[in-house]
Amino acid sequence: MKNVVDLLENINVHLVVLWVHKVLDMAKMGLIYKINPREPGKETIDSIIYKIKEIAEELGGEFLDYKIEPIAFGLYSVTILVSVDESDEVFPSKFESNISNLGEVSSIENVGMTRL
Repeated sequence: MKNVVDLLENINVHLVVLWVHKVLDMAKMGLIYKINPREPGKETIDSIIYKIKEIAEELGGEFLDYKIEPIAFGLYSVTILVSVDESDEVFPSKFESNISNLGEVSSIENVGMTRL
């Protein structure tokens, strides 16, 4: 009987460990970026947003939301929110690099990071 109890305890411990790993693997991280375009105009911002959505999906992330803010004289910046698995350590650097390489983008800055 003691062996059965020990076996059940071991199974329960393994199940808890597997459950914890599953929960941790499912955790998402929210990344907030502020992006400044090279040229003025909302058309430029719309083009950047479209390309950002594609880049996020290609790298395994998800584009969640954006906010367009006027800077001056028809120049706008866009703040975006993307999510990615918390375990993906290379997404932020690859994402920033790909966005920086877009011809329409003047600068990209990570302004926040949070667990979703």
